[in-house]
Amino acid sequence: ALQGWTRLPIPADGRVREESPWSYDPATGVLTCRGEGHHEWLRLDRELGDARIRVEWRFIPLPGGRGYNSGIMVRN
Repeated sequence: ALQGWTRLPIPADGRVREESPWSYDPATGVLTCRGEGHHEWLRLDRELGDARIRVEWRFIPLPGGRGYNSGIMVRN
């Protein structure tokens, strides 16, 4: 479980599935989203002040897949 984070649907009036596509490995610090069949995002449950964020991002295309919508968004 990702304590301190909330899963939210896209679009906002949608629903999140019971099974989470998200997993986190504390040993490596890697957050993974298995995006097949899911369209949602994670929101941190607390506000942050001044901060720096470093992100390494990639995705693995699925055979026959299309319509990918992935990335990092920081709200201000």
